[in-house]
Parts: sequence; structure tokens; C-alpha cells
Amino acid sequence: MLRMAVMGAHGTGKSTLVSALARALESPVVTVQGIPRNLMRSGYRFGENLRLDSVAAYFVEQRRHEIEGRRRGAATLLTERTLLDAVAYERANRSMHGRGCFSADMSAFMERVAFDHVNTFDRLVYCPILFPLEDDGVRGGSEEYQQSVDHELRALVMSDAVDSPVMVVGGTVEQRVAQVLEALGPSAPGEP
Repeated sequence: MLRMAVMGAHGTGKSTLVSALARALESPVVTVQGIPRNLMRSGYRFGENLRLDSVAAYFVEQRRHEIEGRRRGAATLLTERTLLDAVAYERANRSMHGRGCFSADMSAFMERVAFDHVNTFDRLVYCPILFPLEDDGVRGGSEEYQQSVDHELRALVMSDAVDSPVMVVGGTVEQRVAQVLEALGPSAPGEP
């Protein structure tokens, strides 16, 4: 099974790219999408109001969906986030607002768990900020906050603690899909 994660700050086109990749791969693909939004509907707080219980719930749901995807026997597991994304949001909150939801010890532990998680993927696709943030009524925050999250996540993804191959994609959705498929090469599931 190919395990691929699409990462980036909110509003960078991750969901759109995951959906387009799922169609382009033309093989059995399981996607893991929308977990933070679903948890927000249940009362959990994310973004600038991130809390420890929200991060814990996200960790549990992300892993549960990934395990379920593996059980379904798909050729590809494609997720729009990793546990490292949650760590980046916590770091951005601490940096911008002087408050995070982790103690120093908890922060170090969460980072170790997140790095272990991200290194289970065969490929990481990083979506930088390429266009203005749109307010969709779900993701709050300013462009400054989005940029802070992007800065923190980029630093984490590009660190020596990440062993999985990382690629940065840009351009239109079609161009991003083409970049990923080219990087996967002839071994891409469903590709000739």
C-alpha cells in the first residue's frame, strides 16, 4: 500500500488536491479527509483556540481512519493531514499568542509521536500558501496566523527528524497532481 500525506496550513488546497489525486490514481484509494471539521462540529476547538482535548481527539481519529483504510485493502492511502500538522498549529499559537495547549514536556512528547507518525508515510506532499485565505465560516484566523502555521509546519517537515521523502508542489490543481504523479513515477498505483 502506498501511504501518502498532503500537508499544509489551512486554506492551501489540501482537500482539493487529495480529491484530485484520488481520481487521478485510478486505483483503489482510501482518503482520510475532514477530521478537524468533523471534530469542530462536535464541539472541539482548533486553530487559534486549539486545546489539548482537541489534539488528542484528532490524533485518535486520524490513526483510526488510517487503520480502517489499511483494513479495506486499498492500493493507496491518501490523507490530507498528519499528526505533525497539529504540532505546527500548537507551535503557531504559542509563537503568536504566547499560549499553547501543551506543557514543555507534553510538547516534546507530542513532537516525537508526530515525527514517528509522519515517517510511516512513503511520500509527503507539502502545499505552501499560494493564494489569499478565504473565510469559509469554519477556519477562522487571519492571514498572519495562516503564515505562522505555514512557517512552523515547513520547519517541522523540512527538519532532519523527517525521513520520508518530501516534495513541495505549486501551481494549479492539475499542475500539482502532475507533479505528484511524476514524482511517483511508473510505480504509481493505477498508472501504466
